[in-house]
Formats: sequence, structure tokens, C-alpha cells
Amino acid sequence: LRFLDTQVRPGDQVAVIGFYAMSGFYIREYLTEDMDKVRRAVKKSGEAPPSAAKWIDAPDDSVDARARSVDFVPGLAEVAEVLKTIPGTKSLVLFTARDIGAQAERLGKLFRAAGIAVFAINTQDWKWSPMGTKKVHFVWHDHSLKELAAASGGKYFANINDSAGIAQDVRNLTGHYYVLGYYVRESWEGKYHKIRVEVARPETHVFVQDGYSDSKPFAQVSDFEKDVHLLDLTWSDQPAGSPLPLADSSVPLAVDPLVVEVEKTARACLLAKWEVGGRAGVPASRIEIFALLRDKAGTPLVSRKWETDLAHYAGRVLFPYISVTVPTGTCELQLVVRDRENGEASSGRVRFDVAAAPEEGVVLGSPLLFETGADAVFMRLPTKQGSPARGRPGVEEASLMELYRLIPKAAHPVVGEVTAGARKIVAVLPFEVRPRQPDEEPILDVAAKLISRTGGSETPLEVAVNEHNTYEGRPDILLAEISLPVLTAGSYELELAIEDIGTDRRAAVRKLLVIR
Repeated sequence: LRFLDTQVRPGDQVAVIGFYAMSGFYIREYLTEDMDKVRRAVKKSGEAPPSAAKWIDAPDDSVDARARSVDFVPGLAEVAEVLKTIPGTKSLVLFTARDIGAQAERLGKLFRAAGIAVFAINTQDWKWSPMGTKKVHFVWHDHSLKELAAASGGKYFANINDSAGIAQDVRNLTGHYYVLGYYVRESWEGKYHKIRVEVARPETHVFVQDGYSDSKPFAQVSDFEKDVHLLDLTWSDQPAGSPLPLADSSVPLAVDPLVVEVEKTARACLLAKWEVGGRAGVPASRIEIFALLRDKAGTPLVSRKWETDLAHYAGRVLFPYISVTVPTGTCELQLVVRDRENGEASSGRVRFDVAAAPEEGVVLGSPLLFETGADAVFMRLPTKQGSPARGRPGVEEASLMELYRLIPKAAHPVVGEVTAGARKIVAVLPFEVRPRQPDEEPILDVAAKLISRTGGSETPLEVAVNEHNTYEGRPDILLAEISLPVLTAGSYELELAIEDIGTDRRAAVRKLLVIR
């Protein structure tokens, strides 16, 4: 915590990894520049170690149920393999009192080959008295962790109580460096190439990466290397891409988070847009789809993998979606699509808030927007709630059709951005008036306006209600046509408001619109 408070600089990324006897190494937080997330992960590591049941019950297609060793030394070697794929200057600050034994030097060389200096901090400042009756203060200057750190090109710190000195030393050793570069031949043979750097200045110690592994075709990489590639695409705030040829994780996938309350339970329909075979789309081939949805505590709500062949959708636009029950608070979705043959990948991420609905008044769901054009082709990625392993059969979540019901024809959803020059959009808006008698028909007024996200200027919009349907036990669905003015390129917020004129109950919801 002292290091986070005093030494981390803008642009630095930090990850938190814990080790537990029942589950091995566990990523509490992947590489991120958000130090508040890191602090929460540190606190969570101490308070809530995962149980064995978490892994026993995990399905085979779970994104985060990757193969792992529960033994410390093999597990730490896997950590080195994971970090090897991350570019840039890297360090591992290791807090432990574990005796690595005869494997210490070998482990250190693995980290050095991965370009990672290990700063090992011994967390034990005591030993048993000669009679074994009590603990006495002791600093372990000679320890296998010292061999591990030295072999990696890092440093060993024996006295954990010197937190200020340790933080400063780590900062000095990681924050001052030269970057040397040279051209390499793209042979894709996957071999390891050693590097040697010599400095003529007397009494200078060189901390340098021992070498690098050349990339090889995706079809030839191991399952573990493919999992590492997926790990970075799924968890990283800034995916580093991949050493694998043809892999391009820089193409963002647009996702629209739609939240509707049904029977006082919030349900999220996460709708994506894929241009199949396009330069800014997903491959028109056999693909793997990975989705990880987490709540504000980082607990996975969805962790799934699907496979499908998109070859017959080449040149078309698909709208895949995931439907799942969500808790109140902030949720985050990571979505990855990867070609099974060459590793070409696209990823998308969206963070959204799920508000608690009021007991009285107008409750609005997220509007589903449509533009005029060809009929949309939807693809449902099935999810189930429940755990068969615990005697609770899985229940399929509501589909997009069940949540929105009035889907206009000759139209496709607005996901990510509005087509340039569009003059009309249609909003499918689920809502509920509380309390409401069975035969009561509310008198509604619907209004809309655009709010510029740069200057804050507001533009009232013309709205025409085309249809209003009621469904027993479900929210009402309103179909509204909205006229758009000629807009300059930029980001806007569309605000839709419904007022029950008879009771003065009113609610509004906003949605991002991007004009290119």
C-alpha cells in the first residue's frame, strides 16, 4: 500500500495475484491503471480467499477456469509464462515467507528469461526461540528468496518492516532504465534467442532480459499459450495484443447494455454488433466467443465460451446478445471473438450501472433503438441461471424478444453509432407505472431531447408514439418514432422521458448516441 501511495506513477499498470492452498495462484486484479481497483483487490486477497468449491463447480467452458497447478513452485513458473507475453518493462513484487528450496535459482532464471525482475520481500520477521516455546524477532538475511531474486535480476528484501526503504529501492530499480532496440527477423519458428548486454562503465551491474521467444503460427502454439492470449484480451484494461501472428486485438466490438426490470428483477440484455468479414469486424470463419460479466465486487455473473462458424454470414451484420439476471450496482462485460485457426481476435468492453427501481412511480428500462434498413439478424448466446451440481437445474434467461416484444420490421438496432445522415430512429421502450390497478390505463406523455456531451447544449426532438402494448406480468412496451435534426459528428446523450399525466409520475432514461 505504501508503494501504491508513494511510488506508482501515471501510466504504470499493476496487477494483484494471490496464492491459496486450495486453488493455487489466483488473479485478484489484472493489469490496470486504476489504483482504487488494485487497493480493493489487495484488501479482498486478505479477507476472502477462494474455496476449492469455486473450481469444482466451474463448468468446462468457463473463461476463468483455466488449468492451474496448486503447488507453489510450478504455479509460479506458470506466472512467469503469463507475464512473458506482456510487453514493456515488468517487475514482480513478491510478498512471501515461503522457502523455495533448490528450485529458487531455476525459477529466477525463468523470470529473467521472461524479462521480469523479481523483488522478493520476506514477510516473516520472527523465528522460534531455541527451546521452541515462543517467537522471537529475527531478520532472515539468508533465504532461498534471495537466490530467486538474484537469478531474476531483481533484489531480496529481508526486513519487511522497512516499508519506506523497500518502496524507494523498488522505485529506483524499476524507474530508471535504458531501452535498447534492434531489428529481428520474422521467422515464426518459436525458438528462444538469448541476449547479452555489456556495459563498459566500471562497477556497473546490468539488469537485462535474458532473451526472447520468437513467435510461431497460432496453430502451433500450446493450449496454455492460447489461454494466456485469451487472458490478456479478456482481463487487461489495455490489451497488449499478442505475439501471435495475425492476432489483432485493437479492433473494438460495440456492445449496448440494455437493462429491463421484470417482476422486480433486473435483467441485462447485452447486445453486440458484428460486421462479419469486414476490416473492423469479426472473422468470417470458425470462431470462439468468450464472455466474462462481473459485478462491482469482481464476482463472475457470466463466464462462458461458445463456438460457431460465421462463414455463411460473410458480408452481413450480426447482432449477438447475452441475457442474464444482474444485481444492482456497477457491472462490467468483456467480450472476445477469436478465429480458431489463426488467432485473429477482436474484443469489446462495456461498464454499466444497474439502479434499484423505485417502489412507486414510473420505472423505465433501457430503450432499444432501431434505424431503417434491412431486417436484423440476431444471434442468441445462451446462458442459464442455476447450478446442476448443487441440485438447482439451469433456467434459460429471457430472450431479447421476450424483453422488448415489439421489434420493428425493415430495421436494425443502433449499437455503437448512428448511421451518418439518419433522420429518424425508433425507440422500443419498456416501462411500468407503480402502483397501478388492473384496469387502469395511464395517460402518457413522451418527450425526447439530445444533449451534446461536449458543450452540454440541449435540442428538443419530435416524438410520435406509434404503439403501446400491455402484457400481463410484464412491463408495458411503447414504440416511439423520434425525428433527428441534421447533426454534426460527435457524442450525444438521448434522453427519453415518460410522464403519467394523471398522477404527475415521471421518469427519464439516457442513452449514448455517437454520430460519425
